[in-house]
Amino acid sequence: MFLKNIDFNEDLRIIFVLGMAQKLILEDLLEEQPGITAVILHSIPIQTNEKYVFLNIKPNTIFGWIRCFISVRFLIFKLKSKKNSFHLYTPHPVNFISNYFYNRLKPKKISYLYDGTLNFASPRWDSELFRGYIKKQKIKSLLFFILYEKLRNHEIIGQEKLADELIVPNGLPVNRLKFPRLIRGLNFSSVVNIEENFLVDKGGENYLLFLEPLDLSPVIFEKMSCIIRKMSIQYKIDKIIIKMHPSKKKSSIDTFFLQKLGLELIYISRSISAEDVYKKYAPSCVVSTNSSALLNIKCFYPSARVFAIDESFSSKEFVELKSLFLECGIEVL
Repeated sequence: MFLKNIDFNEDLRIIFVLGMAQKLILEDLLEEQPGITAVILHSIPIQTNEKYVFLNIKPNTIFGWIRCFISVRFLIFKLKSKKNSFHLYTPHPVNFISNYFYNRLKPKKISYLYDGTLNFASPRWDSELFRGYIKKQKIKSLLFFILYEKLRNHEIIGQEKLADELIVPNGLPVNRLKFPRLIRGLNFSSVVNIEENFLVDKGGENYLLFLEPLDLSPVIFEKMSCIIRKMSIQYKIDKIIIKMHPSKKKSSIDTFFLQKLGLELIYISRSISAEDVYKKYAPSCVVSTNSSALLNIKCFYPSARVFAIDESFSSKEFVELKSLFLECGIEVL
């Protein structure tokens, strides 16, 4: 059993890594308090180490789901029987396991982890944006014999309940964050200073980095095509880097269209963050939709040329983000 080495009498940390935003700050979060006992529950590919316990809560095999079920149930049982007071780190209580820990196990402290653009908006749990995702989480909770508790409208970002703090990487416009309590900045050690001279060997080539969204509608695809064509000429692009969305196993980009531009395509795995891709390739420009990574790149690397597709802000959940992007220096086309 993967939990056998945990001392449940220790001051335990339960950390949920449900997206790239949390993955970016996990290493710094653990370095901030060395020697702690921590269980990291993750739904995206993540690098593990022997110091902490890692549990994949979105496995790809039946055996993986069986192991996940046994481990989660055992963890809940131990926390209840020991009446252990643990510290919960989670981006939100929407995930079915996070929801149960948040509402039923009474953690002594709750810290929200940065969740990208959602922390700058005011999402409703019953909005179209979350409805399908929450339905899947409720089904999973039944399979795990976990009671899923309905969320109040602003609870996703912690405005109405127990969250004590919101932990974000330093460099973000914290004055725009939708959080009424303590906002704690965390040094983001992965950021390397490439602002002044771009000490990256690009081999004399210019790259365009496209951050693929989860859903690529025909309207956005058409606009994206025009922008990429324009930027390819303006910045004399040699290669286009397509960074797949973390939730997608395969890119849906029409490679035939891009190949007509006569440019080489580089596909980047979903397990690598867009911020790390930018750091490695130092592209001439970055194009995407209302992406959290797009905002991060512009905030962490202010001289980056960053462009967002205007049509991606049309839904009511994202309208207020457009002004944020413009304020941070992102061009909305």
